[in-house]
Amino acid sequence: MSACSEKDYETWIDSLSKVCGRYQTKLPADAAFTGSVTLRRAALMELSNISTNAAGLIKSASDDRDDEESHFFMVLQKSGESLFEQLGNETLLSEGDVVLMDQRHPCAFRNHGLVEHVSFHVPSVLVTELCGRESLDFCRKLDRRSSRDNAIFRYLKQVYCEVVSGEHAVGLDCTMDNLVLACASGFSRTDRPLPADFVKLVKFNEVKLTLHRNLSDPDLDVDRIARQNSMSRRQLYRLFQHENRTPFEWIKHKRLQSAKRLLADDKFRGASILEIAQHCGFKELSHFTRSFSDLFGMSPGSYRKEAVWARDDLHS
Repeated sequence: MSACSEKDYETWIDSLSKVCGRYQTKLPADAAFTGSVTLRRAALMELSNISTNAAGLIKSASDDRDDEESHFFMVLQKSGESLFEQLGNETLLSEGDVVLMDQRHPCAFRNHGLVEHVSFHVPSVLVTELCGRESLDFCRKLDRRSSRDNAIFRYLKQVYCEVVSGEHAVGLDCTMDNLVLACASGFSRTDRPLPADFVKLVKFNEVKLTLHRNLSDPDLDVDRIARQNSMSRRQLYRLFQHENRTPFEWIKHKRLQSAKRLLADDKFRGASILEIAQHCGFKELSHFTRSFSDLFGMSPGSYRKEAVWARDDLHS
């Protein structure tokens, strides 16, 4: 291993230990080592993104941490293939597979080339309070042909999207309580159905994502959004009732928030206010200016000046 690769490897091992605990590794025999570890936190949730071409990640000893400190990891295989082993069981993970592991017990990931996975960290005490540790099926993969498991898989992707987006988050309904519920339902040895409210929440999050992806389209149409999400116009409006906003009001609010970010972004310093308004889906400058002033208490031009002054003061 070259000096550069050895340094990268030591940095990666140190990061992995801090995030997931201590693992022994088996380096690739025919390629230079590559790997990364990223830990993200948002709204009391924590997830880690790990990529590596190490041939194996092996945890040979149990942790002595108590229940209050330990976690279950719902592991989503983003790419590549790994053979996962824990508690006498093993399962082959391919892209899109999700499995449950217990942080405290020995386990192994035997990787086939470059792999990447995302681990959703769920406090074990919260899950066991709901269903009991003995009822959990470790090494079981979610079966996305099942409507229950499919809803859980979609929710995990929504949590990942929200946490990774940071300040540009869509505003999806993603909470630790629902992550715990997903873990307890998806990996219980008994047939534990999801509450109807959870399924409705997943659908509502998908609608929000569809709306968010189309914010810059000035001709965004509610009927089109309803069709894209296989629902009627009435069902779409019903989903937004608990937010006390219509779909159009939600769209307008998100467009204004996006415009506010761009007005303060140095990358858009050369863009006119009209260009930013159009970029965010507004057709008319007068409508944008009036709406922006109503929500934020100042005109877009005044806000931009304040943001520039604040930015310049910060760097002076």
